[in-house]
Amino acid sequence: MFSLNQYIAYNHKFLYFYRASFGKFELDKWYAFAAAILNVACSIVFAQWMGIAGIILGTIIGHMGFWIGRVKVVCSEYLTSSVFKYIAKQALNLVIFA
Repeated sequence: MFSLNQYIAYNHKFLYFYRASFGKFELDKWYAFAAAILNVACSIVFAQWMGIAGIILGTIIGHMGFWIGRVKVVCSEYLTSSVFKYIAKQALNLVIFA
């Protein structure tokens, strides 16, 4: 669980740096808010079931929500590639990672 969380956080940093260099922070503020709510809700639910691993799983789910939102913003505003292509490539990388 911890390794998966670190993998997602590491890949998310590249999107953050790309978006931060161009600004427009308001474009993904609602994705961040939704991901935070999702993180807390999932962490509480999964903590009762799985303990610490459940909290990390909730964090992973929250990261995924934020990551997908940031991908949509970066791909639509700054890059010429499609969101689907980027997510498909990251899914392949995740399978290789696993």
